[in-house]
Parts: sequence; C-alpha cells; structure tokens
Amino acid sequence: DLRIDPTIIKIGKTYYMTSTLIKGTVNQSDPNAENGYYTIEMYSSEDLKNWTHISDIAAAENNLEDVDIMADGDVIRVTYERETRDKAPSTILQVSSADGGKTWSSPVTLVSENADNEPATFIKEDGSYYMFYSSDYHEPGRSYNGASAYVAKFDSSMNPVSTDELITIPSDGILLYEAAIRGNQVQLLFASDYLGSDNLQIQTVALP
Repeated sequence: DLRIDPTIIKIGKTYYMTSTLIKGTVNQSDPNAENGYYTIEMYSSEDLKNWTHISDIAAAENNLEDVDIMADGDVIRVTYERETRDKAPSTILQVSSADGGKTWSSPVTLVSENADNEPATFIKEDGSYYMFYSSDYHEPGRSYNGASAYVAKFDSSMNPVSTDELITIPSDGILLYEAAIRGNQVQLLFASDYLGSDNLQIQTVALP
C-alpha cells in the first residue's frame, strides 16, 4: 500500500489531516489495464501525535490525486482531481463537511473533464472562491509539458463566474503548486519545464 498527497489544517484546537491510500497499481496509464483503488481518508488529532480515523472522503478505481483542504468557517472543503488513468482528461471535484469530517456532500464539479487538470489551491477571498490549477487545455495529451496556469472563479454560493488563463513566463510546461491572492494580483508557486529542468519559481501575475 502507498499513501500520497497529505494535507493538514487546524480548526480551533483540532488538526484535520487527509491522505490518499492506494492499493494496487499506482498511476496506471494503460486504459486496458486494471487501475489501483484510491481512497482519500480523513484523520483528526489534538496533539499531532495521536490520530483518529474519522471517515473515507472519496474512493474509486480511479486516480484520486492532488488533494487540497481548506476551512471555510465551520465547513471543511476538500478538493481533488479524479482521472480514469494517468495523464488522461480529468475532473476537479470538491466535497464539503459541516460536521467535522464525519459526513460529506456529494461531489461538486469545479473544473470539467476537458483536459488533464491538476488542482493546486482553492481560496476564498472577499466573498468569492477561486480554484487555481494547471491544465493542458490548449495542448491536449501533453499533460505537464503542455500545461498552463488557470483560475476558475465562483460566487459566494459556489456558482461559476469565469475561467481564465494566467499570464506566466514561461506560459507552458507548468505544474502549479500554490497560489496566494494579493489585492488584484496573485502570487504563484510552480514548476516550469516540469519534465525537464523542473525549475521551481515564484511569480506574481495579474488576477483576471
């Protein structure tokens, strides 16, 4: 078994952590072969030493990857990628919990299965929500090598407002890791030429 993509937040005095358990094949790229079974699990702790399993957030014989977790008041939001096989078109989904991770909503689609979409950060700012991610939308099938940075904006009720490409230098070969909004700009942490030189960059760009 393998565990990947851990996340952690603190709400009040409690820490909440997710990790993704994989049983079987990892990142299967052959559409005719059996994929591994992925389960996103949630745990809680008061001291970062002793952990209690709370629930399984999502499970599938698909790649469930690149998990992001955030506290939205008393609601915990967990965002993740679901793809049928490695580097195939994928969906960015989000589930939420209002009872400390015991039960979860049905998945909501933030970004549709129009390309290989890799979620980075989900942020709430000034009453709006922002999903930052990288995608090979303009160069289908090239995954990381052809990916650029994007942001999808949602209103306070999580209704979609807009989707825009972020103007970065370079413009492609990007795997986005993190984003932080600073007024009308956004600071990005990403790898450029991810499958080549794999340079780690911090860059500030305009927020559409």
